[in-house]
Amino acid sequence: MACPGRVYAAAIMKLLVAQVITQYDIELLDKHQKRWWIWRSSMLPVENIVVAFKHRTNL
Repeated sequence: MACPGRVYAAAIMKLLVAQVITQYDIELLDKHQKRWWIWRSSMLPVENIVVAFKHRTNL
């Protein structure tokens, strides 16, 4: 049996991602750092990478 709130949770996650994409400028602080590592058939993000979020003032 599937969780009845799964559709609601998916919609909220999509709204959060849309808000971040439209209202913030996102950049990596160290642009030359390796961003992922490969293990078997998976690409995994590096754990200590730093991402900067800057709020857009002119929307």
